[in-house]
Amino acid sequence: MAAPVQTVVPNSEDVLGSRIKTVSIDVKGGTNTYLAGGILIKKAGGIKVYLGGIIISENAAAAVLTGGFNAATGKLIVAYPTGGATASPAALGDPISTSGASTASAVDATQPNITPGRGKEVLNSTDLSSCTWRLMMIGY
Repeated sequence: MAAPVQTVVPNSEDVLGSRIKTVSIDVKGGTNTYLAGGILIKKAGGIKVYLGGIIISENAAAAVLTGGFNAATGKLIVAYPTGGATASPAALGDPISTSGASTASAVDATQPNITPGRGKEVLNSTDLSSCTWRLMMIGY
């Protein structure tokens, strides 16, 4: 079980005015180590207090998920963008309809109706080792 890895992007540190600092970091997801509430983002670039963070890019595996930085907890929350009423799967995958007939011969092959909703956080121990996010962290 490899833990998430965080690295500072070279030459990404900057100071805005006399106090506000920014730094870009790369966060690579771990193998079966995601915990509810998100991936803890360690302090970097001389920043002691994070005011916020934004995802500025991600690799192809992470781009199909949704994520956000929670400044109150200091964590990157990762979610499936489709939401839904059933529990999140433990492995990354495409959305599926779990409603309808129970046998393959009776399943309607048309696109199922999906009610849009908020994203659903990935489960504990989800393998995010194929995902990498670049965040710009802002603080002082």
